[in-house]
Amino acid sequence: MWPGKSEFVENFRFKNWAGTYTCNPEFYFRPENEAEISEILSEAKKRRKIVRVVGRGYSPSNLCCTTDFMISTEKMNRIIEVDEQNFTVKVEGGIVVSDLIDELERYDMAMDVLPSLSHFSLAGMISTASHNTGSKHHVTTDYVLELEILTADGQLITCSKTQNADVFYAAAAGLGAFGVILRLKLQCTKLYALKVSNFCLDFNEGIENLELISRESMYARIFYIPLISRLIIQHVDKISAEKLPKKAGLWSKFYNFIKNELIGYHLFEFLMYLSVKFDNKFLKIINEFYFRLFYDGEWTKIDTYKNVFTVEVKIKQYAMEYAIPINKAPNAMKKLHKILLTNRKRFPAHFPCEIRFVESDGFFLSPAYGRNSAYLNILAFRPYGREPPHRLEYWSFFEEVMRQADGRPHLAKDHGWSKGDMRQNFPKFELFCQIRRKMDPEGRFMNDYIKRICE
Repeated sequence: MWPGKSEFVENFRFKNWAGTYTCNPEFYFRPENEAEISEILSEAKKRRKIVRVVGRGYSPSNLCCTTDFMISTEKMNRIIEVDEQNFTVKVEGGIVVSDLIDELERYDMAMDVLPSLSHFSLAGMISTASHNTGSKHHVTTDYVLELEILTADGQLITCSKTQNADVFYAAAAGLGAFGVILRLKLQCTKLYALKVSNFCLDFNEGIENLELISRESMYARIFYIPLISRLIIQHVDKISAEKLPKKAGLWSKFYNFIKNELIGYHLFEFLMYLSVKFDNKFLKIINEFYFRLFYDGEWTKIDTYKNVFTVEVKIKQYAMEYAIPINKAPNAMKKLHKILLTNRKRFPAHFPCEIRFVESDGFFLSPAYGRNSAYLNILAFRPYGREPPHRLEYWSFFEEVMRQADGRPHLAKDHGWSKGDMRQNFPKFELFCQIRRKMDPEGRFMNDYIKRICE
């Protein structure tokens, strides 16, 4: 039994959103305040239990899994303070990013960068160094002004880029290995809209000009369609929110429902299911069809920053992503393209692969630490829960290409790295481990995943 005040479920079964990882924590807690979290940590210390914090379970890895104590931050979701003059907001770490977006809009404010998903917690977003794109924009963690962390022994630590700076640069993107992120202060900006300009290029022409493309707009991004020698280029720039078009009429809503919901989701999942069932056949035809329907040609649109930055991911999937020095991205993409063409009837080369650009930062476990980076993301769908054949072989080839390009994995997604890989490729890794051991000497937040990369 649990002697404390926090709401809990005993012998809970946890499954991440994609359904790729499960665990059965002894206790699953839903605390409402700092006192209840402190009580949980105190009891974990007495019982020698591992503690992991979970937001909404969107990480496609076992990052938050444990068989001991799991703390959900879903009730730690309050907005504490909004400074409209300086465009800052102080919130609890459990607030869902999509909810924060809606609240900020009431104050004519916005986040400068959003990750592709907005349904996870803000603390989860920053502690995994989530990102979007923009050669002059950083990982989302870089927009944190101040962080309050509750350690395993109940100590509340406040840190920022100027206060306890080493702790900040280690723990802010620290994968939950330092403590529970209770509160954080975030730098925002004035509410804006985005203009998207879409066009296509031949694969070789686009890849050779990748660095130039990355600098031609505020938020440039590229979609690579596996098995088709084409690239989709999207240049995205800020414009005044006042230029947003009027809300769509009934006919436009109906058209978008047919195109995006019925064809873009339901038909796509069914076609993916057929492809997976028949050993990854028909992929080139499927990729070509959806490329023609959704991305081919030149067009522009103006929309809210939320609609442009984020996607509604409905099909369960595996995901792997690496950040490589931007000057090495063209050669890496050529190698990947050649591998996929050679294995076009074998690998689950699902549509699309995304190339995004991020400016260097100083967070010890950020894949963009110390270098301007191109992020390359691949995925493999699990339509109706069916496993894509030869995925692990596909993953292995991709990781080898990324290693040859000095890549670093997005640590919230699938990867095969161990402590040796981390030490060799993250310059501040040893300092990260030293600070972690100092803040959590008994390893209360060290689950199997953290042990794999830190021990």
